[in-house]
Amino acid sequence: MAYLLGTKDLHRENIIAAGEYPVLIDLENIVNIHYNHDRNNASDEVCYQILQSVLFTGLLPFYLWNEKGEGISNSSLGKNYKQKYPFKMSGILNERTSDMKIEYFYPKVKDAKNV
Repeated sequence: MAYLLGTKDLHRENIIAAGEYPVLIDLENIVNIHYNHDRNNASDEVCYQILQSVLFTGLLPFYLWNEKGEGISNSSLGKNYKQKYPFKMSGILNERTSDMKIEYFYPKVKDAKNV
């Protein structure tokens, strides 16, 4: 149904596993228009095909920054836990202590309630 309506925002943070049926939240993108953009090169065609596929609903695993199997998936189905971003970000360590400092680290994907 999500694919037929063109729903695009059903990633792991917008689905809550609650009993037998999942609960969908944050549904501002439940109905979308399918655009038919001009496709002038192979890259445009690939992007267009992904936008028109069930992958773009956010339900199925789709890996971002995937290099050597180290990418992350923000999908609502599939492995979302114990993933690390493949690049460093700055953050505060030892917050609210006298040892507080800013350091670069590989952030981990936080657990969600979609599983």
